[in-house]
Amino acid sequence: AEAYANLGFLAARAGDYEKAIPLYRKSLRLNPKVAGVRINLGLALFKSEHLKEAIQQFSPLLKSPSLSQASRLRVQTLIGMAHYGLGEYGEAVPFLRDAAAGDPGNLTIRLILAHSCLWSKQNQCVLDTYKQILSIDPQSAEADMLAGEALDEMKDSLGALAQFRAAEQANPKEPNVHFGIGYLLWRERHYSDAEAEFRLELANN
Repeated sequence: AEAYANLGFLAARAGDYEKAIPLYRKSLRLNPKVAGVRINLGLALFKSEHLKEAIQQFSPLLKSPSLSQASRLRVQTLIGMAHYGLGEYGEAVPFLRDAAAGDPGNLTIRLILAHSCLWSKQNQCVLDTYKQILSIDPQSAEADMLAGEALDEMKDSLGALAQFRAAEQANPKEPNVHFGIGYLLWRERHYSDAEAEFRLELANN
């Protein structure tokens, strides 16, 4: 079992995850208790985009009392990212939220969490995550836009417009920021102002 595990590890180190997967599986069949093999198999499946199978390997690990805190955080992040990659945004949220709580300075995971919250229509979750993002990066235009989209979903048009304006101020070249402002203005029938924003978006893109 150890030999197959080591062969799998070497294949994965070389970037050949498809070759590593059957080697890890063989190791587990011979001895399910070889240290680290299941997480390595899950990682190989994840990196080769077999995301459902990766989740199946990672999920039992969270029930293991011997899993270190660092490994638990890594597994939570990978399960969340796998659900996100599958478009299962609601399922991704609790794992990404736990991952974010365990890594207070990680901006990327919070942006992915905010997107997952938005696309699963958990608008308060978007706004809560937005505040966390701003504590790390006060000039995050992407976070302002996410908050704006959430407020728009909550029928707060003025609040949404204010957030998009904040994003514009933080980064006038942020993709879709002028489109978002233009759309909100167009919906309120401020057509000339909307046209000006759409033209700015065309100039950006």
